[in-house]
Formats: sequence, structure tokens, C-alpha cells
Amino acid sequence: MVSSVTDVGREIYVSSEKRAEMKRLLQEREAIQGFEEENYRKDGRIIWVSLNAHVVYDASGAVQYFEGTVQDITERKRAEGQVAMLAHAVESTAEMICITDIEDRFTFVNRAFCGPTVIRRWRFLGKPRTYSFLRTIRRR
Repeated sequence: MVSSVTDVGREIYVSSEKRAEMKRLLQEREAIQGFEEENYRKDGRIIWVSLNAHVVYDASGAVQYFEGTVQDITERKRAEGQVAMLAHAVESTAEMICITDIEDRFTFVNRAFCGPTVIRRWRFLGKPRTYSFLRTIRRR
């Protein structure tokens, strides 16, 4: 693919701002890891990539080029988007939702679970899921 690219800035990078940020970071730090950006594939589709790269200098110390690898993280970014959407749905619903661990202690409660008095979540987390405990909390 590299031999068929004549303009890296236009043929690879979706965002010229992200490319400029990547170049700036490389020049400041000499190496970057996990830099996330959108790139064009050879077929024109847009994918998310994670870039690991470093600067290569010539004998006089001038920047010769950047060298590195990219990993396609498109599926991970899609999954992160779905998780964010579901988290928003869980927090926005009027239904009480809680998650407990194997020992039946609360590990998560949504806003609706805390009730209209907005009981602080920390009062639930780590506590056992018992009726008497909930009744005490709800009365306050």
C-alpha cells in the first residue's frame, strides 16, 4: 500500500488536524503509543486505528521520517459507542436497576434506584441487598 500512496495527508488521514497533532506529539516526545485516529483504507472505507510510532533522524539530527505500526480498532470503537449508549439508557430510565456481586452486595445502582430523594449511590455500593437495609435507606 505504501508504494501506491502519493499524498499521505489526503490518502491516509481523515482529519488533517489529527495528523498535525500526531506530528506535533512525535516531534515533542520522539515516540507515541496508542494514538487513536481515523484513517482511510485502500478501498476508501474509514477505519479507526491505534498508532505506535517513533521519529527516525538522519546523521545530522534532522527528522528524516516517522516509522510505526497501526492496529485496526474499529470494532473496539463501535463496542465503546454501544456501551456508552447503553449506559445512558440505564441511567435515564425510570426503572430501578441494580447489579450485585456473587455475595449479593450492590456493585451498581442507577438514579431511579436511589429514588426521588437522591440518596447517594455510595450508601448502597458494597452493602448487602437486604430488605431491612433498603427500607432504612428509603426512609431517610
